[in-house]
Amino acid sequence: MPKDKLTLDDLSPEEKNELALGVLAELGGENYDPADLGAQVDLMVDQRARKIVAEETAKAERERNIAEFASRITGGDDETPAGLPVNKEQLEAFLGSLDNDQREAATAIFDEIVTKGGLVEFTEDGHSRKERGGSPLPDEMAEPLRTYLAESKDASVAEFFEMNEDMLGPMSDYNLSEFKEKEGSDG
Repeated sequence: MPKDKLTLDDLSPEEKNELALGVLAELGGENYDPADLGAQVDLMVDQRARKIVAEETAKAERERNIAEFASRITGGDDETPAGLPVNKEQLEAFLGSLDNDQREAATAIFDEIVTKGGLVEFTEDGHSRKERGGSPLPDEMAEPLRTYLAESKDASVAEFFEMNEDMLGPMSDYNLSEFKEKEGSDG
């Protein structure tokens, strides 16, 4: 029983070539030279192959750069012996999911965090990163604050400063990291 439809798979190589020549002749009109078919096909294949190689090379280079950056930024190196406390593979996956502009911005931010000294402790330095809270609490007030915090699990440094504001001034003038850890504990 004959087929209703003919597909390219049903054609011999010679028939496919003849069909291609006919289509190219139709597209090229009178200026078409069938003798150029081989050269045109070779040129198209060469251009496509060069494009594929360039894309694959760029992809491999991008992946290598991401892997090197993730390794350095999570594990440190001789120049900066510190790193982000994240999984290297997760960072690689994250950076790999970004477009080039986004990846460039993200790597710059992560690099700055690691090379400029890490995170800012806002309870002491504030959001503006200006030095605040640098003065130690005077000894005559440090001991009463320790006692105040030890006496109640609900006690807070802020309450202590509210009660003694006239003598101490603003809480932000002092380095209170020692007391923040004890705040709300049973001593």
